[in-house]
Amino acid sequence: RVAPDSRQDLLSNQLVLIGNAASTSQLSHPRELADPRFKELVLGDPAAVPAGIYAKQYLQSLKQGDGSVWQTLEKRVVPMPDVRAALVQIEQRSGAVGFVYKTDAALSQKVKVLFEVPESESQPIRYPMAKIAGSPAFGKPSVDQLYSYLRGNDAKAVFERFGFRLVEKKGS
Repeated sequence: RVAPDSRQDLLSNQLVLIGNAASTSQLSHPRELADPRFKELVLGDPAAVPAGIYAKQYLQSLKQGDGSVWQTLEKRVVPMPDVRAALVQIEQRSGAVGFVYKTDAALSQKVKVLFEVPESESQPIRYPMAKIAGSPAFGKPSVDQLYSYLRGNDAKAVFERFGFRLVEKKGS
């Protein structure tokens, strides 16, 4: 069980629209995905995979005609079991585009970022940490030291190297 008042958001991530690096596809906004040249939209299964859920919510928020961009694209969605599977599909197919996390896109030389979803236009993507009440380490100084380390400059440099951002601690 999570100890009261111990849960805090540690890291944040961002949703990005990517394409195969060899592709000449460009777009200035995801509304352009309605163009027939984009035959498939690869993403984590929006029924179960967080990155797919975030992508669906974002596309539903974008109005297009009488509906949303999601309604236009829904039949073109290629759902994948996880975000890494979506990344691999886009790496392997020159015409493929899709949504993944910025941190996943940064791991591949075979994809390029076509559009970064503004954080102000999507649900926040956060990775929390918390102390577990009743665990053997609970209440020991080493737990507080770990919390401090994870919020410190050394850990921040590692997180940022992989594309994550440290979330400002509330009250600091």
